[in-house]
Amino acid sequence: MLPSILRLFTRTPSPRWVPTIKLAERLNFSWLNHEEMRAQLNLWLTGASRYNPFNISFHHIVQQIPDNIRQFGFRAIYSLANVVPLPNATHRIITNFQISRPAFAGGRRFSDWISTHPWEYQYRVGIRIMWEALRYERITWEP
Repeated sequence: MLPSILRLFTRTPSPRWVPTIKLAERLNFSWLNHEEMRAQLNLWLTGASRYNPFNISFHHIVQQIPDNIRQFGFRAIYSLANVVPLPNATHRIITNFQISRPAFAGGRRFSDWISTHPWEYQYRVGIRIMWEALRYERITWEP
């Protein structure tokens, strides 16, 4: 039986709904930095704010890289609309993809390439690669 969070990813994700930057910024649950976000999420999930739950990493659908923080703001990047808990192994698959240099990125790392696109596109791609990593334990996405 899949944990409930993983059941969400057993079907192809729908590209119809993407939270806008304004929604992400206006959520009551957004923070100004990674430490505040992590402490609050850990408090909700475990009752303690210091450590992540066992075998869990917090994944940003739109990456928390400096270009995205400058472009979209802290509150959008560190919001519940953009952060999900994932198994460590899945998070490693995504991270390895993000630092890879796929042919379509013209020699750049995927994370540098995707950061040149708008929030909505980055969010859709982020959901898709997260789904592939959870479902197939690999990422084959291409634009």
